[in-house]
Amino acid sequence: MDNNCLISSSSFKYGWTPLLLAVRGNFENLVDLLVLYRPNANACDIDGFSALMLASIGGNINIVNALLRINSYVNLCDRDGNTSLIHASKAGYESIVEALIEAHANVDHQDQVSSTPQFFHFHFD
Repeated sequence: MDNNCLISSSSFKYGWTPLLLAVRGNFENLVDLLVLYRPNANACDIDGFSALMLASIGGNINIVNALLRINSYVNLCDRDGNTSLIHASKAGYESIVEALIEAHANVDHQDQVSSTPQFFHFHFD
């Protein structure tokens, strides 16, 4: 089946790909199906959010792990300079923070106001 162009393409108004929509909706089974076709896991919407960022915000470790298995880039930044690790740290999702660090997320990255993932982890802990 040669549907990779459909699975990876972004024809939606805000840059949403099928993978971004599935992750945002927390549709774990659909994400599992889509990753079989190796979509562009690093595609971002108009705000710079990748699928991994959305999964990190949403708190679903299974989706995060599925995205990491298809080589989602862990150090992408949204338009505010936040990475997946910063988003997971802000939300307090320790298992996701650990998974991202294992995947070599930059723990020293600073967002637009010079906050690091450690700041959010310790500040809101």
